[in-house]
Amino acid sequence: MGLLSDPTNKLRWEPESASVSASGDLGYTLGHAVVSKVGPSGGEAVLAKLKYVTVWKRQPDGHWRVAVEVGTADRSATAGCSPIRKG
Repeated sequence: MGLLSDPTNKLRWEPESASVSASGDLGYTLGHAVVSKVGPSGGEAVLAKLKYVTVWKRQPDGHWRVAVEVGTADRSATAGCSPIRKG
């Protein structure tokens, strides 16, 4: 069972960079993501901080679809995994 199979968990993406190939058919985004648990009072506890890279492929209809997605724990941010109080 993964972190996102629990409906009280949420994922927040924070893209830092993006680029598209010269041909316009491939692109990528990279950045950080945070998985947190939302409690009954609305407060959040950070469960994981991640780094990710997503490779996108343009479809014949012009829409973009994920071709490959890779993520790993963000070791530089693990010290900050603690409860955040709302209000």
